[in-house]
Amino acid sequence: MTAKLTKVTKVVADLTAADVGALAVGARAADSAKLEGKTKAQVVSEARSGLANASTTINGHPISSNVTLDAADVGAAPSSHTHDYIPNSVKGKANGVATLDSNSKIPQSQIPAVAVTDTFTVANQTAMLALVAQRGDVAIRTDIRKTFILVTEPANDIDNWTEFLSPSAEVTSVNGQKGAVSLDAGDVGAEPAFSKNTAFNKAFGTGSGQVAQGNDSRIVNAVPNGRKVCGKPLTADITLAAGDVGALPAAGKSADSAKLEGKTKAQVVAEARSGLAAAGASYTKAESDGRYQPKGDYVANLKDALRVVHVTLSADAKTVALPSGRISAILFLSVNGIVQNGDAFTLSGTTVTLAESIKSGDIVTVVGFK
Repeated sequence: MTAKLTKVTKVVADLTAADVGALAVGARAADSAKLEGKTKAQVVSEARSGLANASTTINGHPISSNVTLDAADVGAAPSSHTHDYIPNSVKGKANGVATLDSNSKIPQSQIPAVAVTDTFTVANQTAMLALVAQRGDVAIRTDIRKTFILVTEPANDIDNWTEFLSPSAEVTSVNGQKGAVSLDAGDVGAEPAFSKNTAFNKAFGTGSGQVAQGNDSRIVNAVPNGRKVCGKPLTADITLAAGDVGALPAAGKSADSAKLEGKTKAQVVAEARSGLAAAGASYTKAESDGRYQPKGDYVANLKDALRVVHVTLSADAKTVALPSGRISAILFLSVNGIVQNGDAFTLSGTTVTLAESIKSGDIVTVVGFK
């Protein structure tokens, strides 16, 4: 229903605050009835309800006046910033990135748990299978002195354990040596190694200060130097003349019969031919043996006569016993490869006597004739 205006006692322009039940502008309430029964304090409290205090701040800026925030106020990059950046929302979060602490380290809370290989010492198989172990853990069995590694879980299945391969017995020393061991020939009862060209610390050859090899022609083709030819010893090269063999020089002639012991040429020729076979025939063995060295392979005989004997001493000594029937004359003698002077030893029967005592384990090499 719409109310109708039935009476107007004043012109609208003449209405006052009292006409509409209000206080005039600038007027003050004389009593609480003018404030709907409320005190001034209550009215002020209601007026402030829901309003912020003027001292309140936003990101450090008081709201007592208009507030304008920039990128720095909210921890953001300015709109002009063109570099990549990591949002705070992904730092230290799942599917995000790890952060660094004050020591430039990743905090423990952001590092996932890492599996650590444990080593267990157990008394037997039963104890090993009862272990709470994970793949990579090791079990040392004291009953069989063996070590196993778990290659697949669970640990209670013997087939999931694999044995470490190890030597069947521990080596505590080698030839009495421990630690980093270095052995030489003497440690294993062997002769020192040497090459062909450094035997006896001398090079093989035919010169002064060198050592002759076994196949040296000076040895193979040699004969005792005490042997003589027509009365001349073989201590050096010899030259025979016609007179040495009771003959005339090839170009010589008999001046008179005195040169032919009073015989004619025919008589000398006849005597020369006496007992000789026809032309082309050989002397008899008796005739040859009486005139010349018996025919034979002297190189083979010399090789057969040459002997080499190696003796390793079992104790310190000045004497060395040679095998019976092996050597009757010494060509040269060496101790541990060092050739000895001829006055440093003597041979009597099968015993070699040295000028100085040599040590147990020393090797004496004797080269001589049978």
